[in-house]
Amino acid sequence: VGRHIANCFSKFTKNKNVMDSPEKYTYRQCYADNPKALNHYLLDMDVAMILKSLVYESGGYTSKKELIKDEEILTAFYGTNQFGKEYLEAMHDEDWENLCEGF
Repeated sequence: VGRHIANCFSKFTKNKNVMDSPEKYTYRQCYADNPKALNHYLLDMDVAMILKSLVYESGGYTSKKELIKDEEILTAFYGTNQFGKEYLEAMHDEDWENLCEGF
């Protein structure tokens, strides 16, 4: 994910309407013994979009309720299983269904 984000930033800076000279972004591997959950770096809604596009749609889950039962995934994405569960349960089903449109 880190390399993909760095690549997106690099491509964005190549747009002449945005910057005069392109920048090269690189991902430097994290050597932390205790890595942070994804929502430490991104907004919770962005984490939900990544969760849905990477895990839900390709992970064989049949519903948001089934995904919410996966404690390991929720902890990796939201820091704690409880926070991830509460966040996703509070999201309206219509918002969940439309989450990755145009993404």
